[in-house]
Amino acid sequence: MPQFKILIKINRVIQLIMTTNLSLAVIANTLNFSDQAHLTREFKNKVGIVPSKLKKNPYLVQNWNIYDFININIG
Repeated sequence: MPQFKILIKINRVIQLIMTTNLSLAVIANTLNFSDQAHLTREFKNKVGIVPSKLKKNPYLVQNWNIYDFININIG
């Protein structure tokens, strides 16, 4: 899966975890991950923690930024 698409999905996972009470299984299904385990693997790979830890402590991702992963060359 292209990295940009994964990053967009991970960003949406963070938003959903922080603003809803949806389970990780429902979030995985909603965002078309193959299953919850796939979501967890991709999340940990990009964010450095598993999504269940984010549910318990939202401050763990306060410095995470999608733009840290994107190289934009303008000009």
